[in-house]
Amino acid sequence: VITFWQPLNMLRNAVCGGSLHGVPKTLTRFLFPSKNLATISNEKPLVVTYKHGLYRFSLDFNGPIDFSFPSDKSVKFMMDSVKEEGKDELSNASMVDNEDIPLPNELTINEAFKNSGSVFIDLNDRKLPIVVARSTGYGDPDLEGSTGFHTLLEKSRVLELRAILEDIPYRSISFDNFVSFCAECNIPSPEAPRIASELHRVGVILHFWRDPELSGTVYLKPDEVLEDLFSRYSLDSPLQKYLTKRIKQLEEEEKATLSVIEPLKSLRGAIDEMAVSSAGTYMWLFTGGILGGIGGYWYLVYVHFSWDIMEPITFFTSLGVSAIGYTWWLATNKEYEYSNIYDFWVKNAKEKGYKAKGFDVNAFNELENKLAALKDKTAQLEARKFQLDAMAVNKPV
Repeated sequence: VITFWQPLNMLRNAVCGGSLHGVPKTLTRFLFPSKNLATISNEKPLVVTYKHGLYRFSLDFNGPIDFSFPSDKSVKFMMDSVKEEGKDELSNASMVDNEDIPLPNELTINEAFKNSGSVFIDLNDRKLPIVVARSTGYGDPDLEGSTGFHTLLEKSRVLELRAILEDIPYRSISFDNFVSFCAECNIPSPEAPRIASELHRVGVILHFWRDPELSGTVYLKPDEVLEDLFSRYSLDSPLQKYLTKRIKQLEEEEKATLSVIEPLKSLRGAIDEMAVSSAGTYMWLFTGGILGGIGGYWYLVYVHFSWDIMEPITFFTSLGVSAIGYTWWLATNKEYEYSNIYDFWVKNAKEKGYKAKGFDVNAFNELENKLAALKDKTAQLEARKFQLDAMAVNKPV
């Protein structure tokens, strides 16, 4: 059985060997980088933190010296400040990429630090990898997990941005548009790259900011992008595997729930049928009583007594029926109508039957709601799987 990692390693080997076609080299370089910090530099990384528009880090020049720079300052401004503080110890200081090429002096610190992990500070030929501290929002990493108002406000803005992005029907947008959406959520523009990086890290979007050809695009449907990549090379994606496994689990839960519901449904049907039959019997007896009363009054008026005697009796009988109807309305909050009387008898007969047979109506309703929820969830996952299968229709055989 071929696991997920085996075909992925095959894909990586194909990329590194140059035999994989159809995927931009820049994308494969990002997905399967050939270098990392360990192979480029053995120096301890220089950790840079960010808070309220300022980048902060510390260097040791006969003791630790803290540096703080606004994000819109240039690389030249930062390095000149470092040289000034370490002038007694530094013979050269510059900011370079992983090919030892100095970064342009006019480049802003924010733009330089976007490539965290691929840029270095070169101090007397000591290359210190720059690692910008990441957070799950865009505030101070020291505040992670805090319930402070400022932290919660920052998180709420990111959640608002995420809701906006999820509501966009397009598969991708430009990074400039992403920055505009950040501005709509009151997120400062200099912090937009960090937000994109964080959302990329947790899989909400894809933003390949290290690659010049892809850095200007933000992919809003990461599952579709990765699914397309896997389908191109006849690989089963993790999402496909999850959907297949989850649908199977839900179907098994449906079967187990049905096995419990079916006997209860049969029992309930039998009780309800008996209740309807019993109420029907009561209604026929009630009808017989009405017809018998009419016949009895006819006999009393025309045979046994006279109308002079029966007139007040019929009056009080009518008054008594009216009193019964009013009492019925007080007790049931329903009109004194034959259909309501029938429903009342059916309901009482059902309740007696449920109690006699030990049938729990609330538990049965919960099981039915659970079954409906399972079917609804299964339908959603099957629809998602159908979309993924449709994307893979044209994959190579």
